[in-house]
Amino acid sequence: MEWKTEVRKATADHRLLMGLKQVEKALKEGKGKLVVIAKTCPEAQTLHNMAKLGHIRAVDFDGTGYELGAMAKKPFSVSVLLVTKDEADHKS
Repeated sequence: MEWKTEVRKATADHRLLMGLKQVEKALKEGKGKLVVIAKTCPEAQTLHNMAKLGHIRAVDFDGTGYELGAMAKKPFSVSVLLVTKDEADHKS
């Protein structure tokens, strides 16, 4: 599935985590299935490494935090967001 479609679906289903601290915590716990990192995120390399260790797909968003926030339907800047697993993911 295209990552943008996945983010839109997760936004509608309220399965998004936003912000560096929340995303880092979720990555350490293996709770995500997709990480989207804005090009302006200062911790991009760390997030990529954490995602790789947890076998979680990481995507670089070629836009600012404000553009990523708009994609998630938020009126503020979002440097990183994580799509959490849904019920279907837990069953497989």
